[in-house]
Formats: sequence, structure tokens, C-alpha cells
Amino acid sequence: MTRLGGHLVQGHVDARGKFLGAEAHGGSWTVRIAYPPEIGRYFVFKGSVSVEGISLTIAELTDEYFEIAIIPKTWEVTNFSHLQPGDDVNLEADVIAKYIERILTRPHA
Repeated sequence: MTRLGGHLVQGHVDARGKFLGAEAHGGSWTVRIAYPPEIGRYFVFKGSVSVEGISLTIAELTDEYFEIAIIPKTWEVTNFSHLQPGDDVNLEADVIAKYIERILTRPHA
């Protein structure tokens, strides 16, 4: 048995976001993604998010967008390098956040 490493991703699309742009930093990139308000409650700074099915960590968070850091290998083997500002992207919120919300808001049986 091995320890769980990484983020829990189910492969669901919870919402569509907008690619706002990417800034290069010596081989790595900072990518900015706008998200719809209804999914924002599941995002936390340094928490998990899936963009286009890729599990990533939120490096910066505002009420309108989040930023993620992309390493060279991820940039190379995914569609991030082909995205243009305004392109739609699939977003999946952290499943643990969704479970916690459900537990806290559902009346006990």
C-alpha cells in the first residue's frame, strides 16, 4: 500500500472558465484562469483545482480569477501552450470541498 500523493480528481466538469493568459518565467509559466462565481466557493489559495483534466495547485486567488504555476513538462505535453486568451477551459473543483459543503448544508436524517 502506498500513500496518496497528489490531488483527487474525478474527471467531471463542474464549470467552464476562460483562459486569460500566460506569463513565462524562465521555462515555467503562470497561467491565469477566470472562473464563474458559482464555483468560487470551492477554491482556496494553495488548494486543488483541475483545469482541462490536469490536477493543479492554486498559486494566486481573487474573486474573479485564479493563477496556477505550470512546469515545463506540463506545458510541453498538454494543451496549455496552445490556448489563446478568451479560450474556454474545463474546470473541476476539489471534491473534498464539495463533500464538506454537502455534509454541512444537508439536514441530518
